[in-house]
Amino acid sequence: MGKTSESRVGRADTCQTVQKESLDITTTSRSSAGHQKNSA
Repeated sequence: MGKTSESRVGRADTCQTVQKESLDITTTSRSSAGHQKNSA
């Protein structure tokens, strides 16, 4: 039981981390695109 719950928590943490990373990438690309437009 303990091992199962631990693995579940680990998976949840991994999913959250991946989502955060993907969000950071999208925001970074958006901001960089905006900077390019402003500089152009």
